Parts: sequence; C-alpha cells; structure tokens
Amino acid sequence: MHRMNDLQGHTDPGADLGATLARLSTELERAAMSCAGLQHAMSSLLAKLDHPDLGEEIHMLQDVDRLQQSLEDVSRILAVAAPAGRGRDLDLAAAGQAIRLESLRARLGWGADPDQAAPQRWTSRDGIDWF
Repeated sequence: MHRMNDLQGHTDPGADLGATLARLSTELERAAMSCAGLQHAMSSLLAKLDHPDLGEEIHMLQDVDRLQQSLEDVSRILAVAAPAGRGRDLDLAAAGQAIRLESLRARLGWGADPDQAAPQRWTSRDGIDWF
C-alpha cells in the first residue's frame, strides 16, 4: 500500500506504520550487531592491557552488553508490533523531523536511495576498517 510522503512529495511505502515499524526493527537489529562488534573489539583490547585493575573497564563492557541486549529486545518488540500497524498512516513530516541522520532516513525509505545511504567502508594500511 503506497501513501503520499509529506517529506518528499512522492509516493512512498514508508508511510505505512506497519512497514515503518518493521524497518525500525531491522535498523535496531543492525545497531545491536554493531554493539556486539564494539563489545568484542573492546574485550580484545582489554585482554591485551597489562593493568592490575580493570574494574571500570569491565563495567563499561557490561554497559555496552546491556545496550546491545536492549536494542535486540526493542527490535523484537517492533517486529511483533509491525503487523498491528499495517494499513495505518504515519505522519511522515513529524517522523522525518525526528531523524537527524539522512542515511537513516534513506534506509527507512523516506529519502535518498538506501543503497547510497549505507555507510562507506574503507580499510587503512594498518588494517583498520573505517566508515
């Protein structure tokens, strides 16, 4: 079902609340996977440190883990709620104004081509991946 996108002035499937909830669920799942990668990288760095007291750093890792789990849980809730929103309109003007990242807006289907909105990755000479 296509609705008018108030942000762009063209037909956009993102105007359906159910479709938007499903896209948000996917976006939070991606964010949770990024947190998992961050947690793994930080754990690897901490394992290499020769420091007698890493208590604060361990608490930081626990906070990242809690954030990852929260993102996963909210993603699952949105996935469950998405079918209830099918066929209902979403105020895209208000929703679009709440989003600061143009790339997120595009991935949700409210802006530029989502393929072009994906983070660009390159690897430095020392093997570090940058976005």
